[in-house]
Amino acid sequence: MTYYSIKSGQADAFWKDFRENTRPIFEEFKKAGLISDYKLFANPVTDHPGDWNVAISISYPNYAALDQLAAKGASIVNKHFGSREAALASGKK
Repeated sequence: MTYYSIKSGQADAFWKDFRENTRPIFEEFKKAGLISDYKLFANPVTDHPGDWNVAISISYPNYAALDQLAAKGASIVNKHFGSREAALASGKK
């Protein structure tokens, strides 16, 4: 489970990036058998500055999937973005 605290006014940009980049990559990971599933959770109550807004849960088929995740995952990510440099630039953005 990864928790995200989205800065005020940045929710639209977060969800746009998720739809255009993260979701397609997760779907390719599922097709390749690297992950079993992923789920998104929204926190309706953010009373404190450190509260999270969105959580993403990723399920893996088994521990062996983690061994090949970095190598196979990198090729899927690079294919989606076109190059490693483009993927890194998107991450920095």
